Amino acid sequence: MPNLDILPFPDLIGFDYFKNMEIDKNRQWLTNAVDVVSMNISRSCPFSCTFCTRAERGPFRQMSIDKIFEQIDWMLSLHPNFEGIHFNGELTFASRQFTLEFCQRIKPYNLKWYASMHVNQVSEKLFMAMKDGGCVLVMLGIESGDDRILKSMNKHSTVKQAGNAIKIAADVGLDIRGILVFGDPEETWDTFNNTVKWEHKSREWFELLPKSNMLRYLVVAYPGTQLYKDACEKGLIKNPVNFLKEELPYINLTKFTDQEYNKMYDLVKIERSGEKIKNAYAECENDYTVNVTGICAKCGNALSFTQLKEVFPSFMAYSAGRCHSCNERHNISPIMYCDIEKLSKNIKALVDKNTVAVWSVTDGNFFKLLDIAPALHNDNVWFVNKVWKGTSEGALNPARLGKNIFTPDIINSENIHTVIVPNSPEEFNDIKATIATDFPQVKRVVHITELL
Repeated sequence: MPNLDILPFPDLIGFDYFKNMEIDKNRQWLTNAVDVVSMNISRSCPFSCTFCTRAERGPFRQMSIDKIFEQIDWMLSLHPNFEGIHFNGELTFASRQFTLEFCQRIKPYNLKWYASMHVNQVSEKLFMAMKDGGCVLVMLGIESGDDRILKSMNKHSTVKQAGNAIKIAADVGLDIRGILVFGDPEETWDTFNNTVKWEHKSREWFELLPKSNMLRYLVVAYPGTQLYKDACEKGLIKNPVNFLKEELPYINLTKFTDQEYNKMYDLVKIERSGEKIKNAYAECENDYTVNVTGICAKCGNALSFTQLKEVFPSFMAYSAGRCHSCNERHNISPIMYCDIEKLSKNIKALVDKNTVAVWSVTDGNFFKLLDIAPALHNDNVWFVNKVWKGTSEGALNPARLGKNIFTPDIINSENIHTVIVPNSPEEFNDIKATIATDFPQVKRVVHITELL
């Protein structure tokens, strides 16, 4: 669709959008507004990053200024109480002049809004105009703290430009949400560590930006991207159909060995969630949840996060909590603060006397369990999941570590009497009920918190 202006407005009435609008706590927190609507005023992106699906979506297109405000006026006529707008899409603004005009037009509306930009567009004049127009946060695709990776990604930006953008934001008082992506084909420990160091250094600029942070992800070889095409050509994706069926698993495109890649995966997961809580203590409750207490790494305030349901959050689970005093983001993944030695010892005691199944395996718990509990490598341990997603094509293939994932039928065929469940209380109860019905020979079902 070359001309976005000819598209009809979304059917907000037919879908009862405002009545059923999901309460997005994150949007409310970012904007300090109760009702925050979502609006897409552009399509695609003028850049061609190797990891991005933009290539499949055509050239960059944008609504005209008049059409944007015609839609905003229409939305306000339907729901006069909304106070904020999330401009979603890959890139909200691609032209400085367009952005300046937009900021002038939206200012009288007194709306709070946030949008996405490329770092090479940033200037003090532009950020000041955006803040004056009601912008509260800008999302920036920074991607890496190493210029070699940015060049490999075809990013058309530099680490210096990214740092300059954050510094300008700090001076102006405009919050930033940056994105870092690990796992480019040129990734090495040198580039990885440079990015982590750069991100940590950039936090000094965030002192004046309480809602700013960096989101960390691993590269995914999305179909249509240059990375996907290269992975297919190199045989890293052997079966494109299976790759899609397995929901696009992570692929080791880097210069790392598979074991090194798995280590990077774990490090990115830890970095992704925030600072480690100081003097942390994890306490397991009778309902199989975990409470984590400690001290804020930034201000020293007492922290308490209660009834955490996942001892091993999945990679995409955003296991972060904020200090109520200074808003610093902390990693609240319980396994970070549990007694690992005790857990390993108790798992070994079970494995030494029983044939054991670990059910249900996820990307969040499988590799961590194998790392902290060597006894799980034994031949009398079987890992179970009804459907194991994202493994056979990628670096996170359990078979490469000498273990496979089986369906629950293995419990019968191997006459397994003990099952360890490392998941949420709800999933534990579901698995326990299934075992009682389908696998009555199982004598003991243990939740992971009972071993901590």
